[in-house]
Amino acid sequence: MVNSEELIAIVNEHDKIIGTAKRGEVHEKGLLHREAYVFLIPSSYGKVLLQRRADDGKWTASAGGHFSPNEDYLQAAQREFQEELGIDVPVKFFKELCYERFKTGWKNEINDRFAKVFLLNRDIPISEFKPDPNEVAEVRYFNKHDIYNLVKEKTWLTRAARETLKRYLMHRLR
Repeated sequence: MVNSEELIAIVNEHDKIIGTAKRGEVHEKGLLHREAYVFLIPSSYGKVLLQRRADDGKWTASAGGHFSPNEDYLQAAQREFQEELGIDVPVKFFKELCYERFKTGWKNEINDRFAKVFLLNRDIPISEFKPDPNEVAEVRYFNKHDIYNLVKEKTWLTRAARETLKRYLMHRLR
C-alpha cells in the first residue's frame, strides 16, 4: 500500500536534489520529484509485462515508483522491480529507454516528476513472479494488439504508462 510518510527527494527544474519531503506532502503540494519505471519485454519482443495497481486498478509499467534520496534512478528501478514483482535482476540488464518530465493529476493530488524509464529484455515466465499484493493486483503479458486497445481506451492505463507505451514501446512489439 502507498506509504504517504515515505521520505523522497525534492528536485529543482534541472533535476538536482534541493531537499526532501514526505510522499503525501509531495503530491498534495505538487512538488517536483523523481520516479523510475521498468517495462519488461521478453527477448521475443512479442509482448510487454504490465501490472495492475492495487490502489486504483489501472494498468501501468511492469514496476516502478518513487525512491529515496540516497538512490539513483537505476538503483530505484532494480529495487522496485524486486519489491513489486519478487524477482531480483542485476542492474546490468536494465537499459535506459527515456528520461522525461511527467505531470499528472489524480483525485486531489498533483504528481509532477522527472522519470527515467528502463527497458528489461529478459524471458521470465508469468509463473515466476511473486507480486506484492499491497501494491500489485495482477501482472500480465500484453501483445501489441492488446496494448493498442489499452492505449486507445485511455481509462485502463495510467497516463504516464500510456504515453510511454505510445512513444517508445509499441513499435518494439511484433
